[in-house]
Amino acid sequence: MSVTIRDIAKQAGVSPTTVSFALRDNPKISASTRAKVKEVAAAMGYKPDPYVSILMANKRANRPVKYEATLGFLTAWEEKDGWRQVEFCRRVFEGVKARAASLGFQVEPFWVADPNISIRRWEQIFLTRNITGMILAPLPEAGEFPPLHWEKFTVATAGNTILSPRISKVTPHQYHVMAEALRQIEARGCTKVGLMLDHWVDDKVDDTWSAAYLTWRQKQPDRDHIPIFWLDEDASSPKQLRAWFKTYRPDVIVGYSYGYELLEKIDVTCPKDVKFVNLDVKGKSTRIQFAGINQSAENVGRGVVDLVVAQLHRNERGLPVLPKTMMLEGIWQEGDTFPSARPT
Repeated sequence: MSVTIRDIAKQAGVSPTTVSFALRDNPKISASTRAKVKEVAAAMGYKPDPYVSILMANKRANRPVKYEATLGFLTAWEEKDGWRQVEFCRRVFEGVKARAASLGFQVEPFWVADPNISIRRWEQIFLTRNITGMILAPLPEAGEFPPLHWEKFTVATAGNTILSPRISKVTPHQYHVMAEALRQIEARGCTKVGLMLDHWVDDKVDDTWSAAYLTWRQKQPDRDHIPIFWLDEDASSPKQLRAWFKTYRPDVIVGYSYGYELLEKIDVTCPKDVKFVNLDVKGKSTRIQFAGINQSAENVGRGVVDLVVAQLHRNERGLPVLPKTMMLEGIWQEGDTFPSARPT
């Protein structure tokens, strides 16, 4: 006869509900109680019935969502609301809130770079409020996140900007973002493609945009090779940008909205003078609709919540030995800056 939840509860001296929660590593049950229940279950030879597990999971999914806990959304920008000025970060946060709510979690932003509050004080605040699940917001530039005692918390991040500590993350598949943009361009008969980038932006995507472009360019005829126009090196003078454009005469320029604005300043009109493909289409614009890749920032936010909540349920704390990276594909969107574009 198989061992049941009630058998384990009787032997361990706890309720069947406590056993059920403990075996699923629910953080509502103390670590010591979870360990005791698991020890009793193992000694009794308990093995969960997979069909019952599926049935109960479906049953729980159909119940009204109840409050579980609060997740921290930690920001470390120079200004408290600096991250809110970046649409990718805002959309990530919207995805975080929506997914967290569906799982019974609230989300609260915390500015851990506040010069008036030490990082040790922040730790005390989090632990006092029992906030141990943390989503580290993208940084303004690639670098190190303020060092908490990570062993006390469960963490993950969105994007590639946090170089230290090494933690699990959800990010757009930015190499594929560039590769898909170039595939769409090439499918429409264009091979003379220029790229406008900032070094610091390429750093934030782990140099994958320049890598994908240079790999693609290597396969094109030499006559179509165009050097990357590095905005942070060359854009200080419109004269340099105008010279680059006149020298190489690209049929299409790949970049993002800042590069598009600079082209307007030197009286280069899209799509009349050159077609433009945006690597970070942010949705509908009141001024212009870009053709390019939507990086689905909201889905990045949803994915990072799933990472953190799964770790919380497994009672995992601290920095992972082998961090996970979940990469989400971008979506091509038609737009006015490439009017000949058609679905492929």
